[in-house]
Amino acid sequence: MKEVAQFYSGLASQQTDYFERANSMAATAFLDEHFKRLQDFNTLDLHFLYVKEAIPALDMFLDRAINLLRSSKEKQSEYLQIITGRGKNSQNGVAKIKPVVQARLKKRDIKFVQLNPGLLKVKVTKTTLITNEMPLN
Repeated sequence: MKEVAQFYSGLASQQTDYFERANSMAATAFLDEHFKRLQDFNTLDLHFLYVKEAIPALDMFLDRAINLLRSSKEKQSEYLQIITGRGKNSQNGVAKIKPVVQARLKKRDIKFVQLNPGLLKVKVTKTTLITNEMPLN
């Protein structure tokens, strides 16, 4: 009986891995399409993602904006908007993405203000570090 339980436990674990991989691929494809359409649009909507997908998406979005600033001769800074959602669709109505995004912005030393419970306004400059320039700690 123990062997049967181990078999099904392993099968469940494998299916969970498949689900996680497929979900990650779908999120990446969605973000790729989102970034292709951005052009001059300075808003990132994260509230449809899971936390583990939202942080890499946030970093990609911020790094892209910083790199565009660095290549600009006129602009020194840019204001961006990040939609985190209020947490209304989260379990018990408690926001999961917003506190993690705020912590990531603080870690990156990026200034932000909350415009409403599900929307942050962020300021990046030419001197804001991109992800691979940040110290490892």
